[in-house]
Amino acid sequence: MTVAPTGGVFIGAGELTSTNDRGDVAFTGMVSTESGIFDGIGMGTFLGHPDGSIDRLVVPGDAAPGGITFDYATGPSINATGDVAFTGHRAGTACESSVPQSTLIGCDDELFLRHASTRRVVQLTSRGATAPGGGTFIDILNPVLSDNGDVLFVGVVLTDTSFFLGVYVVRGGVVTVVARGGDPMPDGGPFLTTGFLPGNADINDRGDIAFSATLDADDNSDGLIDQGLYRWTAGALSVVVRSGVLLPAGQVLAMQSISHLGSVWPFSGAAINHSRRLLWQVTVLDGAGSLQTVLYTSG
Repeated sequence: MTVAPTGGVFIGAGELTSTNDRGDVAFTGMVSTESGIFDGIGMGTFLGHPDGSIDRLVVPGDAAPGGITFDYATGPSINATGDVAFTGHRAGTACESSVPQSTLIGCDDELFLRHASTRRVVQLTSRGATAPGGGTFIDILNPVLSDNGDVLFVGVVLTDTSFFLGVYVVRGGVVTVVARGGDPMPDGGPFLTTGFLPGNADINDRGDIAFSATLDADDNSDGLIDQGLYRWTAGALSVVVRSGVLLPAGQVLAMQSISHLGSVWPFSGAAINHSRRLLWQVTVLDGAGSLQTVLYTSG
């Protein structure tokens, strides 16, 4: 029932909202439009303000890089200056999706940045672009925009033999790999994948990155594939916690909740602030032999 700045009212909203210190909230909204990718319904990005007003950011029909238009925009991440990183799809290019549009509206995405001062939209990377270290991007997930302009994202990368989810950052217009399939990780085990869901990778305004990862290893021989939480600072990786480590609550089994235990996808959360403190969850086996999911902070 909320009035949409594109005309009419919002039909609904999408996942992945983002807020900055000014209280602005960037979100995905569903509106009526003939410029979308499915049956008169479009997904676009919008900005809500503390006074209750709502502005459009990028919506279906808006101009896109390359002289064409957007037909889909989602997943906005806003920083202190009001710049917004988001994923989207450009009209006239192939819309790849693993589910019918009647079930979930969307396409495999590309990565864009909207500058608040000029409202200009630039493309940061595309579907089909070569990923650092090899392979090609076939989808872009969960962008996080820092106050210094870095854009962290999860890239779905296709190689000649397989695909994986890697962690990447755009810094100074250049895409750099943080961790990708086969990379050796601190304290052992090659990188297998990061988390599919949002919240498993984060960046602060100093450029420090935290992320969860699953490793191609079972070093503690507990029958579960090893997982860990890692920090990337000035190009150097360090481990925060990983499978087998003994914490006050018990021995770490996985960087995920009990309900996700055994999944290849880590789900620890990886929030990092300016002082490099992290917030994360982990499942442990306590001294009584019981499983517990515990929330931790660490420096």
